[in-house]
Parts: sequence; structure tokens; C-alpha cells
Amino acid sequence: MNKSSINKAYLEVMRAIQQIKDVGIKVEMSSNESPNEDLVEKYGDRLLPELWKHVTFYPMTNLQKDLIYQHSTRLSEMGILFDTGQGFGGIDWEIDWSLRIEKDPDYINDSIEAKKLIKDIASEHFPLPNVH
Repeated sequence: MNKSSINKAYLEVMRAIQQIKDVGIKVEMSSNESPNEDLVEKYGDRLLPELWKHVTFYPMTNLQKDLIYQHSTRLSEMGILFDTGQGFGGIDWEIDWSLRIEKDPDYINDSIEAKKLIKDIASEHFPLPNVH
């Protein structure tokens, strides 16, 4: 994988995170202090370990949750993929060794469909917190 391309993808993800922050959604971002050496060796052609981040978004409304998923889907449509998850009121993005650029349109479509399915399941099983 071309380092220049992965760095551009990383910057695009960081822009999306900033845009999400800018609308007032709480975001926590932490660096990976001690990356797994096996992962570093196996995926050394991807994002530099010094740039690896764990990002958690805390949406308070369904509209905010949808905005996060729109950004995630837009990145997927661009072929920028990474691990995601949800639970306990937060939506997680793993910007680490899993960050990659995918060129295969079928794989991209599968990823987008999986993200939609996760969104539907997560909304059903992990409701937003009550805000008074």
C-alpha cells in the first residue's frame, strides 16, 4: 500500500472527525501507547503506529448518531475503511492498522451494507441515553 495514499486517507478521516466535533458531538480520542508488535510487523505497510487512534463519539440524539454514520459511509464510499463498533452509548472508530484503502467495489459495497446493519442493530440494542 502506498504510504502517501494511506496518509491522505488518514487526513480525510481526521477531517471527518473534526467535522463531527464541530457540530457539538462529544468526541474522545486516545493514542495507542504501546501497539502490538505483531500487528506493527504484519501491517507495517499501512498507517504508522505513532498515528494510531481510538476514537469514541458520544451522540446524544438520533440525528447526531446518523451524522456519524453518514461520515463513516462517505469514507467507505471513498474506499477508506477501518474497524468500527458501538456499545455503552458510544460509537467507536479504530484508526490504526485496520485503516486501509480498498479498490474493489464489491468489497466497498459489502462494507457499507455491514455498517448499515450495525447501525440498525446497535440502535435497537444500545439506545441513546436519556437527557433531562
